[in-house]
Order: sequence, then C-alpha cells, then structure tokens
Amino acid sequence: WGAMHVNIDLVHNSSFAISLRAAGYETGLFGKYCNAMPSYAPEGWDAFMGNGGGNYMNPSFDEYGSVPARESWDADGANYTTSVVGNASIAWIRTASGPFFAYIAPKAAHEPFNPAPWYVDYWDEAWPSTETTGPAWNASVEVRATHAANVPSQPMLTSYSSEVIAGVWRNRWRTLLSVDDLISAVDAELDDDDA
Repeated sequence: WGAMHVNIDLVHNSSFAISLRAAGYETGLFGKYCNAMPSYAPEGWDAFMGNGGGNYMNPSFDEYGSVPARESWDADGANYTTSVVGNASIAWIRTASGPFFAYIAPKAAHEPFNPAPWYVDYWDEAWPSTETTGPAWNASVEVRATHAANVPSQPMLTSYSSEVIAGVWRNRWRTLLSVDDLISAVDAELDDDDA
C-alpha cells in the first residue's frame, strides 16, 4: 500500500542522491527506505542497506554497493535494529575518503514500539508519568454527541485500554532512547574525524 498511484521507479531513480554523487559525494543509505521496496539498488547510492521498516530485533535489509561486511557490525544476528543501522552507518562513514552524505533512518519510533532490551524498563523520574491528554480524552457520550461520523456511538475507553495506550506511549519514548544513542555515536564519530 506504500506506493498507491505512484510510478515507484520514478521515485527510486530520481532522488537527491544522484545529484550528490554527481557533485563528488559518497552516498550511503542505512535503515528504513520505503514501504514499497525496490527489487534493485535505487540510483545514486554508493552503499544501500535499506528495508521497509523491518523488525526491531534481528532485522534484515536489502544490501547493495559498499555496505560494510556484516561481521563488522552484526556479530550475533540478534541485534536491535537501531543499533544495527547505527553501527553499519558508522562503519561506512569510517571508510569515506572524501565528502559524504549518510542517510540514517532507524525504524524507531514506529509500531509496534519495541524498545531495545536495555531500555525495556527504563523510565526517567523527570519524565511525565502518563501521556498528555486533552478535554476530549475518553469523553462521555454526551460530550461527543455533536462530533462527526461514528465518534458519538463509540464506547468510552476501558481502564485496560487506557493502560495499553499509556504503555505504547512509554515504549515510543523508550525506542527513541536508542535513536539518541545512534545520534550521539554518529556525532562522536564525526568529532573524531575532525581531530
């Protein structure tokens, strides 16, 4: 469904990566690319390690070009996707011999919002204990009576549903902790390269 009414080959073969390569940049794409994945390497990428989102654990990718060898970043095959994307990106950045562009796109925070194993139970005391809700949150039928479509006829959320929603909200935050780790690691790598 990710490519409805679109000539997807035009999308894959008309990207900014073509212009960057023509200007002398090495180009690498790592992580989530498109919901509708091509069966070939899109034009313009020297290294392409992409998927349509994949799994949070033990992800698989379509790989083309100068993607670092797996043993350099995926020792046990059961890695968390954001770490795999970050480690592959950094390994590739280390091989760049001139100006480069690294497109780094982790799955987080997409459903099912599975945090890395080391963040599953993490919650900082400074963070809010629950999601932000407005006046429409779990509003009564009377409050929703003038709303459009089927909104007025829906039941209020059960306490169980509210707990699930709160858990999903917390796990979205937890998935982003790994994105913070990825950004910090790439930033540190770039700082090391400047030294």
